[in-house]
Amino acid sequence: MSSEENKNRIGGKQPEISFLLNEIIGNNNTSFKVIGLLRNRILHMEDLSTGNRFKLSHEDGLYKSLIQAKQNKLDVVNDNKIEIPTENNQKTIKR
Repeated sequence: MSSEENKNRIGGKQPEISFLLNEIIGNNNTSFKVIGLLRNRILHMEDLSTGNRFKLSHEDGLYKSLIQAKQNKLDVVNDNKIEIPTENNQKTIKR
């Protein structure tokens, strides 16, 4: 991970479940954009459907829902790979 990515990450102990600046996450038919990374895992967010801006703490239910939405998205991406055996090795191809 580059130092720039490291600066723009915030979240728990699992680096793949963190938030990036300007990242858009969908949850319950609404898209949220990370517009700022603050101290103590607090995010400055924007609801893209209403334009409403707000601070989101890691203790909020929405924060946990967005983490879960990101995890589900990662699971879907991993499930969209198929293994094709060849003579010498196996190749993984995205659908």
